[in-house]
Amino acid sequence: MGTKYRVTSDLHYWHKNILNFESSKRFRGDLYKTVEQMNQDLTVKFNHGADADTVTFVLGDFCFGHGKQVIKRLEEILDELVGHIVLVKGNHDNFDAIKTFKKRGHDVCDYYEFNDYEQKICMSHYPFAAWNKSHYGSVFLHGHCHGSYSAKGRILDVGWDVHGRILGLPEAYQMCMGKDVFTADGH
Repeated sequence: MGTKYRVTSDLHYWHKNILNFESSKRFRGDLYKTVEQMNQDLTVKFNHGADADTVTFVLGDFCFGHGKQVIKRLEEILDELVGHIVLVKGNHDNFDAIKTFKKRGHDVCDYYEFNDYEQKICMSHYPFAAWNKSHYGSVFLHGHCHGSYSAKGRILDVGWDVHGRILGLPEAYQMCMGKDVFTADGH
């Protein structure tokens, strides 16, 4: 069938307080009474339409917690998810989480570039003001801001709290291609 590529960020598994964040009301706080309900629904939605050949780019902040607690919780979650994950590290993806992802056969990096499209796709947890080939029309996907950051150019916050779902990589790419090319001088 071929590889299906998807992208999201800021899933924040096990982050109880995110249910109270204003930026999270639409796709979390108004839907769930407990973090366990949120986790279960995130897993169902993560697996929807996925198969063994699916690659999901998670642009940071996959899980919340530290030490042995996060390792156990993360192992349980990863055992339930379908496909391969490329974690582009975020500020909540600590050493224990990164080690667990790698131990389970997933990839972890600080930054990722994807070259299978007409224009390069660049990915990071954090938004950039300019990125590789931005002035030539490349696309930049990020998370971290939960919908609160806007910038010029072909840039998109792919976070869960922005879309309430995982985006197909072709869909995210097309969303960006409808935007003007970034130029440093504003033209």
